[in-house]
Amino acid sequence: MEIDPERLIRRVAGAARLLPVARHLVEGLSRVRAIAPADSWLILGGSFARGEPCIRFDGEQPKVLSDFDLVLVHPSPTAPPDAEELLEAVRRVIPYADLYPMRLDQYVHLGTAIGMDVKRDAIAVNRADLPEHVVPSLSVRDAFEVGIYALVEIFENEVIRRAYQDDHRLEFLYLVNRTCLNLLRSAAMLKGTYAYHDPVAGDEALSAAIRQELDWRDGQAEPTSSPLERVLLAMRLSLKIHSTDGHYARFPDSVTGSEYEGALGSHYVAFYQRLVLELAREFLSRADEAAPHEAELSAWNAVVSRQQIARTPHAPARFFRERHGMFCDQLLQMKVAFRR
Repeated sequence: MEIDPERLIRRVAGAARLLPVARHLVEGLSRVRAIAPADSWLILGGSFARGEPCIRFDGEQPKVLSDFDLVLVHPSPTAPPDAEELLEAVRRVIPYADLYPMRLDQYVHLGTAIGMDVKRDAIAVNRADLPEHVVPSLSVRDAFEVGIYALVEIFENEVIRRAYQDDHRLEFLYLVNRTCLNLLRSAAMLKGTYAYHDPVAGDEALSAAIRQELDWRDGQAEPTSSPLERVLLAMRLSLKIHSTDGHYARFPDSVTGSEYEGALGSHYVAFYQRLVLELAREFLSRADEAAPHEAELSAWNAVVSRQQIARTPHAPARFFRERHGMFCDQLLQMKVAFRR
């Protein structure tokens, strides 16, 4: 049950410098293990489980920027446990941790990249092993979804405006890095990759863009282009590669025509995806004609006019923020409603 600290950072360049941080996190997980419900599984997923977290140094002080994603899997067939008290206890040990509760049957049937993140490389914290499960196989639609969620994050967090205004705070630079990497990763997944550090064959432009982001993430080199230029490049590369992929290009979202179509939550997820894709394409068509934040606003006004959506006073950011929780709930509902 002991976790090897090197496992948490195994794919990061210069990982030796991060080993004290990894050891501290493993010590924290040992303390968390003692307070986890005995009948449940506490699982570490995400970038730490994949061994490629982002930990940057501010002088000599390390700062964990990646999410620390824990999943609590409960055997009850009726409802997941109330995890609020457990999350409070976990955050007293690991302040930046997140905790997502779900039932065992939900975990077993959870597919796509979300399921991959808590199954393939995931680490059992309080049990000898993970619950019995099948690792999902990823399709072009799963790759498509990863890119869509990165686009949502860009618009929800006003990345374009903040990059244009030259925000150089470390947390913002990480947000740029994460959204760029996820956009690029979504395109690379069409070529058989999954993790950020998986090599991409046959696309020099995509490989170079990923390498620039990984160099920053791993603390090896500063990017040669501005945050705004990197965001625009990642959006263009990702949408271009996806739009020319013969498997999915004819579909307006990743739900239509898939096994999830008609599942609970699927209608809302499909609408949300179509909206953000339309906004991204409209924005890129205007990005060279005006200041980027002005192009974003005019693109949003055009999209909401066509879609007949009530306008919001703060461009798309408020719209997506207000619906963030609903979207996540509907997405999970859709993922677990379908039974393979």
